[in-house]
Amino acid sequence: RNLIMKKILMMAAIVGVAMSSCGTSKQETANDAENESGVVAAANSIEGKWSLESIVVNDTLTVRPSEVEEGNPQYLIFMPDSMVSIQTNCNIVNGGYVVSGQDSISFGNLASTRMYCPDMNVETYIGVVFPEVKTYEFTNDTTLRLNTSVPTQYVVLTRSAE
Repeated sequence: RNLIMKKILMMAAIVGVAMSSCGTSKQETANDAENESGVVAAANSIEGKWSLESIVVNDTLTVRPSEVEEGNPQYLIFMPDSMVSIQTNCNIVNGGYVVSGQDSISFGNLASTRMYCPDMNVETYIGVVFPEVKTYEFTNDTTLRLNTSVPTQYVVLTRSAE
């Protein structure tokens, strides 16, 4: 039953990405780059595919997805329709996000498949940190940091080169 649910959610994410790539954005610029997901994103836009580098819960509790299961990339895709899809080592989390102003962001209605994984830390910490995210900042051209109201709690993403 869980496998069927995972396949349904994966297909929904694929269809969503495919449909979102059909239109054009009013904010496209000459510097736009298209990634593997088909989502066109400007250099300073959060839209597109991002590798999930680390989820920091506090000074002593950090999960780095590449250390959870080497060779199994974990990423998220910010779609232009304010939907986000997060691929962990064995589950998919989908939901909405809202960007307001120049650096405010919030996530809502995050739903996840419930496949059992040998290491569930990424799923657990997504559920803890993502609902608390308040702002985002680009630390350079390829790194995005999602911040909560707690300075020691954040998520680090890098723009996918694919």
